[in-house]
Amino acid sequence: MDDIDTADTAALPPPIATDPAAGPDEPPTATIWTGSAAVPPATPKRRRWSGLDLPGNRSQPKPPRDPTLELPIVEREALHRGAPVDPWAESDPWSGHPPANPPTRPFPAVPEQPPAAPPPQPAARPPKPPRASRRDRRPRQPHGPPAVVPPGWRPPPGYVAVPVRRRRRWPLVMALLTLFTIACCCGCPAYFGKPMWEQYPAAAALPVELAGMTLRDDPDSVEAARQLEQDLGIAALITGDTFAGIYSAANGKRVTLFGSTGYRFSPENDLNEEIARLTTEYRLTGVEPVETGIRGTYQRCGTGRQGETAIVLCAWADHGSLGTGLFTRLSVEDSSRLLDEMRTVVITRG
Repeated sequence: MDDIDTADTAALPPPIATDPAAGPDEPPTATIWTGSAAVPPATPKRRRWSGLDLPGNRSQPKPPRDPTLELPIVEREALHRGAPVDPWAESDPWSGHPPANPPTRPFPAVPEQPPAAPPPQPAARPPKPPRASRRDRRPRQPHGPPAVVPPGWRPPPGYVAVPVRRRRRWPLVMALLTLFTIACCCGCPAYFGKPMWEQYPAAAALPVELAGMTLRDDPDSVEAARQLEQDLGIAALITGDTFAGIYSAANGKRVTLFGSTGYRFSPENDLNEEIARLTTEYRLTGVEPVETGIRGTYQRCGTGRQGETAIVLCAWADHGSLGTGLFTRLSVEDSSRLLDEMRTVVITRG
C-alpha cells in the first residue's frame, strides 16, 4: 500500500464504512450510497383575481407542509439499514478488466442442406450444315405433277436437302412499271404529236412543169383558177395560203389542182367536210378512202361530172394542208397515184 501513489489513491473508491454497533465477529455492513439534490419547497400556485395573491396578504405565514409527502420514520430508518449494493462485487476492481458477460445459450444447430443440383444445361444446337454451292444444288423440277415416292424410301446418308430460293420479282415489276410510266408520259404524246410537227407548217407553190404536164396561163384558165381559190377561201374560212392551177398534157389530159395550207387539228374530219361540199357541185359517187401509208394523212377518191365531162375527184388532208384534184381521161387508181406525186412536189414542209 505504501507503493501506491497519491494520485492513484484519488481515483480509488472510498473505503467501506463499518457500523460501530456491530460485533467484532460480524462482517462489516456497507453503508448505502444515496444522494439527492436539494429540492426547494413547493410554493402554492398563484390564483389570479384571488385574495391570497393580493399585496396585503403576502405577509401571512405559509401553510404547513403536508406530512403525507414524506416517508415514515420507520421506512427511512429501514432504508439506511439495508444492505448496500456493490457494483464491483463479482469482479476485482483492481484488475482493470470489465466484468465478464454472463454465459449465453448457443444457437441451435442448423442441419446441413444437401447441395443444390446444378441447373440443367441447354441442349446443344446441331451444327449448321455447310451451304451448298450453286453447282451442287438440286435443279428445279419442271412444272407438272409431283414425283411419286415409294413407301419406306429414305434419302441416302449425307444427303442435304437445300431449299430452292425463290427469285425476287419486285425489281422486274418495278422496271416494267417504270417503262410503262415513261411510255405513257412520253411515248403517247410523241406518237400522236409526231405527225403534227412533221406536217406543219407547210407552204404551197405551183411549178410550171408538173408530172409531164404544163401549167396553163391563158385568161380563161387563170380566171377559173382564181375563182376556185375564192370559193375555197369563202367555204372553208381559211386563214392560210390558198393555191389553184390548171395543168394539161399533149394527149388532151387535164388536171385541175386547188387547195390551202394551214394547221388542222383533225384532218380526217376536214377531209369529210370538203368531200361533202364538193359532192353536190360535181355529183360525186362511189367515194372511197385510199390508203396513203403516211400517219396523219388521209385521202379519198370518187367519180363525178364537170358539166358534160366525166371526171375523177381525189382529195387529201393532213395537219398542214388540204388539196383536191380533178382528173380527166384517167382511172381512179391512176388519179390517186398522180395526186400523191403532185402533192409531194407542190407542198413543202417546215
